[in-house]
Amino acid sequence: MIFIEPETETSLQCPFQPFQSYIFSETPPVVYVASFVSDEEAQHLIQNSQQMFTPAYVYGSGNTQIDTTSRKSHTAIPERDHVVRCIEQRARVNQHWEPGMTVEALSMQRYQENGFFRHHYDSFGEGFKKDRKSTLNVFLHANCTGGGTHFPYLRIPEDKRWCQYIDCESDQEGVTFKPIAGNALFWENIQADGTVWPETLHAGMPVLSGTKIGLNIWTWTKDRVM
Repeated sequence: MIFIEPETETSLQCPFQPFQSYIFSETPPVVYVASFVSDEEAQHLIQNSQQMFTPAYVYGSGNTQIDTTSRKSHTAIPERDHVVRCIEQRARVNQHWEPGMTVEALSMQRYQENGFFRHHYDSFGEGFKKDRKSTLNVFLHANCTGGGTHFPYLRIPEDKRWCQYIDCESDQEGVTFKPIAGNALFWENIQADGTVWPETLHAGMPVLSGTKIGLNIWTWTKDRVM
């Protein structure tokens, strides 16, 4: 994996992006971010990565393989140009940043008709010296039906205003966040003691028609005390 260290705020000049953050859950920390990227940024990423997409792998038990029974999508690592660096910086200031933390190279995911990703954790588990501390899942393109992000162990809030962002009509247990272009979902994968938040189990639900393209931004912890 490739890791990068986001620039300090004074070394990178980025356009102002007026995103809005809404706390969905405090335990585990889950934050919905409206307008995290602009239309221009999303189109830039999509257009520049069109020829880079390859079938997505599944990681687990020390193995890396293509398994379309678990994950059916394509992935691409966008060139780390000025737009990508500004998005990295935005992700950095959107969370509590500590010395020693790093960001994994940004990863784009493309789901076409019948594409999906089974329920999984982004954390690699307690046996690793480093781990994915947080996830920022950005929707870049959402001209599709289906394709929501499902968390079976989260609960739908009583406030009906959330229904603009989540599927309040779903008959599934838990919460399904709608794919809305430009918006993002942030969550903490691991607790202070290094254990995984059980509630962060999630899946990319099947795309029934059209195409969904997302961007994953994973922040890694400093070394664990083993």
